[in-house]
Amino acid sequence: NPNQSDGSSCLVVKDSYGNAFVPFLVDHYQTVYIIDYRSSEEGLVTFVKENDVQDVIFLTSLSSIAVKTSQMIQSLLK
Repeated sequence: NPNQSDGSSCLVVKDSYGNAFVPFLVDHYQTVYIIDYRSSEEGLVTFVKENDVQDVIFLTSLSSIAVKTSQMIQSLLK
């Protein structure tokens, strides 16, 4: 968002259900990063540190939360 100059940033870790929410974030952050955990090979911790991300938001479907949460988190915490 070019109207934000405060250095604010967030990372959205999502599956397809997160797509509808992301547009609501752009007015509130200078930079919004998006990672689809199903296809990302980059570690979450590394990405957050390298890009100085302040907020991390997880947006997934209920079935993903119930079944795949621990797998998702383990794969992202490389």
